[in-house]
Amino acid sequence: MKKIISVAFALLLMTGCSGSRELENRDFVMAAGIEEDNGYKLTLAVAVPSTGEDSSGEKENIFEGRGRTVAEALENINNKTKGNIYMGHNRVIVLSDDIKNYSGIIDYFRSNIDISRDTVMVRADKPSEVIRAKNNDENFSGYIYDYFRYKDKIDLNKFMDYYNNSTYTELPAVSAHDDKITVDMGGTAKNKSA
Repeated sequence: MKKIISVAFALLLMTGCSGSRELENRDFVMAAGIEEDNGYKLTLAVAVPSTGEDSSGEKENIFEGRGRTVAEALENINNKTKGNIYMGHNRVIVLSDDIKNYSGIIDYFRSNIDISRDTVMVRADKPSEVIRAKNNDENFSGYIYDYFRYKDKIDLNKFMDYYNNSTYTELPAVSAHDDKITVDMGGTAKNKSA
């Protein structure tokens, strides 16, 4: 009996966590910008881990990728990074004003359960430019997330519901000029549903 318990315990110890995704191998996305450009152009702001010595604010690296689908653009970015892109901490998604059809984007969000449904949705003329912006010294992702913390916002969940119900969706417009990010809650978004 002791031998069976010892073997079972040894087997349990040997299983480990081989299928798990290690935290140090992840690149945490904080903001994503999506544009149509012969498919999709995806711009990601990825958190740079703090070394403990410099805690003067969050730092982010910017990566861009292109693909026929959002998933393909993301895979092209993933090939450029050290770890695996992880969208679970994403705070903001910026959609281009020029997007004519949301179906490919909605399909990607629907199939990716890692993306938080609480992610703030906004629009911009050039998402790849506003993602790089700072408000004074605060990164775009942190500024927009804090801006909408206690305001009525359209999050990813509401956006997908509006799209699925063919309801008019007016996303707030964001822009960046001279180290200042502005939000226009009364934008003029077009009805983008198919």
